[in-house]
Amino acid sequence: MRSLYVPRRMAAATLTPRRRRTIMLATPLAELDGLALAVDCLTEGCAGERRVLIRDLAGVYGRQQTLAEALQRMRCAGCQGRTGAASCLR
Repeated sequence: MRSLYVPRRMAAATLTPRRRRTIMLATPLAELDGLALAVDCLTEGCAGERRVLIRDLAGVYGRQQTLAEALQRMRCAGCQGRTGAASCLR
């Protein structure tokens, strides 16, 4: 399998937003320690956006799970709906 990681000499500004998302989603949770996610199920009438540390996700789903795999497994605490939208926070 070809690595999705970008060499350090390539500036992040040269990456398209789509490429950045692809890289982030394919990254194991262990390598995203220090970041947080804002997650929303987008279900009408639900409590809305929740914030979670990626470190906590790694503890629940495993440090080698990718961000994409964790997002697929996540469920809303309020309505049990799937993740409808997510964004990384620093």
